Amino acid sequence: MKNFSFVSAVLISSLFLFQYQLLAQDKVEISYNAPEGRERIINELNDVKILEIISSDKKAHQKKFTLQIVRFQEGKPDTVFSNGSNCDMIHIPVPMANGDTATYVHDPCKSLLYLKNTGDFKITLAGKLQDSTFSMSINYPYGSTKIALASKPGYVLQNPYNDDKRKIETNTPTPVALYFGGYKQGNGTFYCLAKTAKAEEMFQKFQVEDYYVIYLNIKD
Repeated sequence: MKNFSFVSAVLISSLFLFQYQLLAQDKVEISYNAPEGRERIINELNDVKILEIISSDKKAHQKKFTLQIVRFQEGKPDTVFSNGSNCDMIHIPVPMANGDTATYVHDPCKSLLYLKNTGDFKITLAGKLQDSTFSMSINYPYGSTKIALASKPGYVLQNPYNDDKRKIETNTPTPVALYFGGYKQGNGTFYCLAKTAKAEEMFQKFQVEDYYVIYLNIKD
């Protein structure tokens, strides 16, 4: 009976420790930077949208900052972009002048990794509306990607929260930016109301029929 009690106690302790480890996820601090003053005015005149997401948190070193862009149409999500889902190394044979073959090794996720010698890890989202397309560039410290999003005049790129600095859980997709046309009421268009609702619920709460949510997942 004593042995059984001891084993039971060990199992219960192990289960508690496992549950605690699941709950005790790291939290990484991020902050936002958006153009102000004259730069903001110039960008508005040229219909250029810019938002920077920055982290200098040491707990994020050697973690990958992956992004996912989800388009919500009448509340229904559709992923239109993601990176970091496949980080397998790519080996490309390269013929040499002497007849030998060298191998070029490419790491598709290297630019997503927060290296210790990087300083601040900055992701810059920037784009310009051309006709009905938002030509967007996603810039990391060591690489960039261009994508095209269906858009309309009046769309903004903004922080979805009321604060410019916050801590987010690792290994959890978290909304970090919105690209949308605001909440229309009468002759006015309101953008700050989006910060009072969850990013996924803007159709239910404000009847925003078409918008994008950009998620950040800081992966181990």
